[in-house]
Amino acid sequence: MKKLLLLFPTVILLASCSEYSYFQSPFTSTANPYHAVPLQSDSLSGATYVNVSATVGSANVDWQDVVASFRASIHRANTFGNFHLHYGANVAVGTYTVSTSDFYDPNYTNTNHFVAGSKFFGGYGFNGGFSTLVPMKNGGEWRVIGLEGSAQNEFGDYLRFRKNLPDSSSTVNYKNSWMGTIGVTTEVISKRRKSGATFGYKLGIGVGLSSIKNYSNYTTYNPIYISNTIHFGKDNWLAFCQLNFGNYTGNFQFGVNYRIGAKKRE
Repeated sequence: MKKLLLLFPTVILLASCSEYSYFQSPFTSTANPYHAVPLQSDSLSGATYVNVSATVGSANVDWQDVVASFRASIHRANTFGNFHLHYGANVAVGTYTVSTSDFYDPNYTNTNHFVAGSKFFGGYGFNGGFSTLVPMKNGGEWRVIGLEGSAQNEFGDYLRFRKNLPDSSSTVNYKNSWMGTIGVTTEVISKRRKSGATFGYKLGIGVGLSSIKNYSNYTTYNPIYISNTIHFGKDNWLAFCQLNFGNYTGNFQFGVNYRIGAKKRE
């Protein structure tokens, strides 16, 4: 009986330690949706695109929090021989739904600052990148290696929620408004010579530039992301679907790029 009494507190302690919650920036794996760039065979020295995209996904342990957002942006793309370059700005709005199971102590959900449920967030920022290419038959190309980066400044209820949440009530709680990323990419694009339609696949692997502290073991980490994109283009339009995974996050992005202005190579 005494052994059971001694074992009981240990079981309770282990059960409480098995609860984890990871409150990260909503932009850790969504900051780099697909940005269209003209093919070398298009003979365009530069082009301007407007883009809209939507994201649905999950976050936190067991993906128990729901994240949804809408994003609009504009970017410029240039081609210099066997090099591509793009750069632009964006705005985004969305909701992050905090699950009641995120909290160690259910009493947190009864106070003003720690109410679970839907939290509005917004953000604005910049994207850019470049790649080297190898031309392929029929006007396609392999963008052998590329570099992409982003910087997003967050605002809204979800950021306020994280800033007011005590560190002791979560395993990870990222309280900064800025989140930057940098990653490497490779992409293959085929082109139908008669119709001019294109089809491509892009792989991206990157990391967040801000370190995040884990309060359960006093370590830090930089969030990573892996993105897989397929896209289809015709005339001035390009549609894409993108699947992103990162630390305690996964989401699906879909959207379109529309070319509004272009300059022929002289």
